[in-house]
Amino acid sequence: MSKKYNILWIDDEWDKMPTFKQECEELYNLKLLPFRTRKDGMQALEEELDKWDAVLLDAKMFDENVNEVAKLKGLRKAISHLDKLSMKRYIPRFISTGQPDLLDNEEFEELVGKYYEKETDDIQLMEDIVAEIEKAEAMQVRAIYETVFHSLESLGISEYTDAILLDIFVPMHFAEKASSFKPVHHYNQLRQLVEYLFRACNKVGIIPDECIPNGLVNLNQCSFYIAGKDAEKVGVRYGEPGDRIIPTYIESIIRS
Repeated sequence: MSKKYNILWIDDEWDKMPTFKQECEELYNLKLLPFRTRKDGMQALEEELDKWDAVLLDAKMFDENVNEVAKLKGLRKAISHLDKLSMKRYIPRFISTGQPDLLDNEEFEELVGKYYEKETDDIQLMEDIVAEIEKAEAMQVRAIYETVFHSLESLGISEYTDAILLDIFVPMHFAEKASSFKPVHHYNQLRQLVEYLFRACNKVGIIPDECIPNGLVNLNQCSFYIAGKDAEKVGVRYGEPGDRIIPTYIESIIRS
């Protein structure tokens, strides 16, 4: 039998949706564990962070206790809480609503992004939860190395480099699911990553065309050039003796 996924579910009327709860578990192996208030749900999440595979939030929920009026306030606080926890562990979140006043409401969409209409979108919701859980490890890595991925995107090379980094970082951070991971298998990918970086440097004029003859990146000569050393094979060097573009510790990493 496929693994069952634990879904933390915050909805003040969860007990009125037994069919939905049953279908989640029987059809998609999604075990919904319900809470009526934002406070109780987030407390359970914090206490056993590794237990949960996803979070399902009602749009209007009780915040502190069940004597309140269900409002968007609880949802806002829950989203903020999940965002803060993402550095510890990324957990996919989903929002469903049956409130007519929120459907096709632009302000609500700006707050939560994608959301699902109860009953109408139930099947799509279940399928999307499973899909997001299966790629959650990659999202966790992206959260940990957010600056790296953002930088590569700003250089215009993320289309090529993201897959390389995820192939390496995911098994490094989730070793129990990647027992066959061997760093040696990824050395060629690391060389490719450096090549993309050098091409980006060439595009903005940091590395001269001579270091990339006929469109082929010469890793050795590029690394010499940005380290302020003679790139003798292509006949160029950066600046005067002692000048360099990168510090010595980055030079050492690139050369190795």
